[in-house]
Order: sequence, then C-alpha cells, then structure tokens
Amino acid sequence: MILIAGEGGLLMSEATALPDVERFVIPSLQRAINPWQDVAVLCSLARLLLRERVDIVHTHSSKAGIVGRLAAGLVRIPVAVHTIHGFGVDVGCGPTRSLLQWSERFAATITDRLVAVSHRTREDGLRMGIGHLHQYVTIPYRIDEDVRSCSIDQRHATRQNLHLNGAPTVGMIACLKPQKAPLDFLRVAHQVLRHVPSAQFLLIGDGELRNQIETDIQRLGLASQCRLLGWRRDVPELLAAMDVLTLSSRWEGLPIAILEAMAAGKPVVAMNVGGVGEAIADGQTGYVIPPGDLRLMADRIVSLLQSPEQAVEMGARGRERFQAQFLGAERMVEQLDALYQKAWHGR
Repeated sequence: MILIAGEGGLLMSEATALPDVERFVIPSLQRAINPWQDVAVLCSLARLLLRERVDIVHTHSSKAGIVGRLAAGLVRIPVAVHTIHGFGVDVGCGPTRSLLQWSERFAATITDRLVAVSHRTREDGLRMGIGHLHQYVTIPYRIDEDVRSCSIDQRHATRQNLHLNGAPTVGMIACLKPQKAPLDFLRVAHQVLRHVPSAQFLLIGDGELRNQIETDIQRLGLASQCRLLGWRRDVPELLAAMDVLTLSSRWEGLPIAILEAMAAGKPVVAMNVGGVGEAIADGQTGYVIPPGDLRLMADRIVSLLQSPEQAVEMGARGRERFQAQFLGAERMVEQLDALYQKAWHGR
C-alpha cells in the first residue's frame, strides 16, 4: 500500500509511522488551483502510479481527488474510488464554481465508485449531476470510543489549566477556513454573551482566517471570553472541558468533530449542512440549525447553558446514538475493503 500526499500536513507524522505503508510526497500538490503546476502534478502522479504498479486508486478531497483520478485514468489504473467529504462547489458563484462543477462531473465519469460519507452527500452529488446512482455507496465515518473518553478528574484538570473555573463553556473544533465559517462562531458568541455573560468560548484549530479572527475578537470585545487554542493533540480532554460543542459550517460531509462530541457525551448545536442532520437527532441529542441562522444558533446554545441538566441529558442520548451508529473504525475499514474487492472483481 502506498500513500501519496502534498507537502506538510498535521497527520504526516502519523502517516509515516503506519506499518507496511510507503509514503510519497509531491510538494507541488497543493490546494490552490494553478493550471501549469497542476499539469506537472498530473504527470508526476501518472509516472508514480505506473512505476509502483498500482491496481486501485482511492482519492480524497476536491483538488487531489480530481487530479488523482485523471492520473489514474491516464495510465489506465483498473479501479478508481473517490470519497466525497462534502461539496464546496455549490458555494460561491462565477467561473470558479462552474469549473469545479464541470471538473467533478468529468472526474466522476472515470470513477468506479463514489463513496459518500452521508446520505445527504450522495443526494447533493446527484443533484449537481456528479456521477450516477449506481456509482454511489454510503459509508459513514466511524471512530473508536476509547480515544474520546475522559474522566471527571480529567475534565476538572483541563478546566483548571484553561482557567475556566465554573464558567459554562462552548467550543468549536475546526480548521479556520471559509468552509467552517469561524467568524460566524464569533458572532454567535457575541450574542450568547448578552444572555450568559459568564460563558467562555474555545476555538480549536488554525488556518487562513486566523488573523481576521483575532481582529474580530478585539472588535467584538471578546478578548476575555474567547480563546484561540490552535491545533491541539488533547482534543478528548478539551471536549471533556466543554459543556456544548457547536459547528457553524457552510458545507460539510459528516463532521468528525460532531461524532467525537457525541462519544464524549456532549450536546451539539450545528448548522444543517451535509450529514449533520443524520448525526444529530434534533431536539434529542442537540440542535440542527437552518444554515446561516446565527440568531437561532445562539438561542439554542443559551438554552443549553442555562439548563445544564438538559445539556447533560442530551449529551447522554448523543453518546447512546454514537455507540449505535458511529462506533468502531474497524467496521468502516471492513466496508471499504469489501468495496475494493467488489470493484476489483467487477471491473
């Protein structure tokens, strides 16, 4: 098995440590669209796939997914699989959107299987004319329970280290990029503080919008209530320290942060994009908010912070839902392996 990726990335050290996996780095494989550079990446990928005698190519993300499948088609790799983690192409307008939609549609014509991480993702793809129904298979994310469980003592220790004291705490775990709309998280925090002045907000992650976020924190007067924690390795402990997890995304596939919060027994308030509504039972394990309705999101968070018993009950139901539907990474791996086998024998 080989892994091909661009340069950098927070998980590269974990990838390097994987047994029986050979890693190849293509520095020019980057997120931004650069026609001449992307052609060079296409050629590099094609040569690498030929040299390594690859039989099955499995791609992820929009840019790498398109270029990777084009390379696989160019050198006639027997099986091409692509996992759709959400569609950013239906956000925005103009030539870029049209180009991305056309590229996704074309790439789907040389793809054997399209793996959707939620039913909503599959429906969105079909609505945009990306692939055909027979190409799709839905395989939701699954995670292991033990990596998200923390004791009460760990909760107290983390809260003490963050100087949260007894303050009700809301968190968001996300890359600081337009997809996740972290600036909306700040606007929601500003509204929540009008009703719960003691609330504290944790923003875990980093990215291109960090400078603008720092500016807005000062502009909105949130310096003492909102903290940017950057990328962290102690997410289970941070989840334990929270009372509510929120996610203000504009588009998604199936946010793993929500599954992690459910595993940790925390209620979730999130925008109804992608598979969010398939993970959260609205009104039972958290709240699903119409996209862009920041006022309602703030109101739901306030209701949970002002009724901690309700928040605990919702979190407990969320944990039960997680155990029933999203527990066990090995199960997800088995589903993918079965998909490879079926695609290979049916090629």
